[in-house]
Amino acid sequence: MRQVGRRDGTAAIAFVAACGGGSDAGAKATVRDSAGVRIVENHGPAWDEDDAWRLSPEPVVSIGAMDAEPEYQLFGVRAVARLSDGTIVVSNSGSHEIRWYDPSGRHLRSAGGEGSGPGEFTALGWLAALPGDSVVAFDDRLLRLSLFTPGGTFARSAAPQAEGKPGMERPVFLASMGDGSLLAFGRVLELEGMSEGPLLVPMVLYRFNVDGELLDSLGAFHGWETRVVIRRSEQFVAMAIADRPFARNTALTAGGDRYVVGTPHSYELAVHRSDGSLLAIVRLLRSNAAVTPADIEAYKSLMLENIDNENELRDRRQELDDYDYPAEAPASGSSILIDTQGHIWVPEYSVRNDQGMEWQVFDSEYRLLGTVMTPARFTPRYIGDDIVLGVWRDEFDVEYVRGYELISP
Repeated sequence: MRQVGRRDGTAAIAFVAACGGGSDAGAKATVRDSAGVRIVENHGPAWDEDDAWRLSPEPVVSIGAMDAEPEYQLFGVRAVARLSDGTIVVSNSGSHEIRWYDPSGRHLRSAGGEGSGPGEFTALGWLAALPGDSVVAFDDRLLRLSLFTPGGTFARSAAPQAEGKPGMERPVFLASMGDGSLLAFGRVLELEGMSEGPLLVPMVLYRFNVDGELLDSLGAFHGWETRVVIRRSEQFVAMAIADRPFARNTALTAGGDRYVVGTPHSYELAVHRSDGSLLAIVRLLRSNAAVTPADIEAYKSLMLENIDNENELRDRRQELDDYDYPAEAPASGSSILIDTQGHIWVPEYSVRNDQGMEWQVFDSEYRLLGTVMTPARFTPRYIGDDIVLGVWRDEFDVEYVRGYELISP
C-alpha cells in the first residue's frame, strides 16, 4: 500500500483489490475514507481483454413484430422487468397494458387496458417487479400506483400521499428498493417570474411504500436542465418548457438496499443507503468531452427528423440555429442501472444510439471493471446476471423487447 495526500492534509490509503473475473485492478482505483464515506477514484478499467464482459451477437429472446397478434405488437414500452422465474414483464403504454411473457417470449397474460377504473390506466408509465414477484405500475395522469399479484390479478391501487411536498403535483417514479419501497422525484417548477432561456428545475427525492404512504424525504438534487421557449404571433403568446441541448440531468437508479444518484457535471456518482445517508462517492477521473460541430448537427437532425410541415420545419431549424450550445457534453448518460449482482452500469453520453452504446461497469466495491458495448438502437432496461433486457427499434421505428445473453468470463 502507499499513502497519498488528502485535500484536507490527512493521510489517505490507496490500495489494490481483485475485481471480477479474477483480474487484478492494479493501480486503477484509489480508495479512501472521509468521515465514514467511502471515496473511490477510478483512473482506468480493471479488465483485460480476457476478462471483459460482452453481449451475445444476436438476441436470445425477442418479443414484438410489425404484423402479429395484438399481444405481440409493442408501442410506447416504458419499462421492462424480470421475475424470479425468468418471466418478462412489459409496460406497454400504447395499449395501456402490463404484459407478461415467458422466458422464451411467449405471451402469458395481460392486465390493465385504457380507462380510469380499478386496474386500468390512462397513461401507463413506470413499472417495477417487487419481492415475491408482484408488480407495481404508476399512471402518470391519474397519479396512482396499481399493484398486481404474481399471477397478473389486480390487487389494489393508491395515490402517493405527499400533499404539500415540493414537486409532488407530478411525481416521477423511477426505481424500487430491495425492501419493496419506491423512489420518486418531484420536480420543483416555479412558474412565477419565468422568462425565456435556460432553466434549472430542482428535484426532491421521496421514498414511498406500495400503498402510497410517504416513508422518507431524501433530499434535493441538481435536477432537470431545461429551457423556456416563448413563441409569439399576432393571435397569441405561448410558453413551452423543453429539454435543453446536451443537458446535465440528474440520474437515479436503485438496487437492494442502495440507490445511486448521478449529476454529470463531472463523472461522479453518490451511493446512498435506503435511509438517505451517504455510503460512497464514486468517480472516474477524466475530462468531459467537448461538444463538437458534428455533435450539434446530429442533435439538430434528431430534433427535425419527424417534422413534415415546411413552415414548422423552417421555424424549428431557425430556433435550433439560435441556441447557445454548451462547450462540454455531460460526463455520462443519465440512464444508469444497477444489475442483480450489485454492479453499477453507466452509459456514455450520446445524442443518438445508431452505433451502439458504451457502458462503464463498476463492481459492488465501486471500482471500474471496464466497458460493455450494447447493440445499435437498443436501450437496456433490466440487467441480470445472465441477460440484458431492453427496447430495440428497427429502421421503421417498430419497437421490440429483446434480451441478449450477458457473457462474463
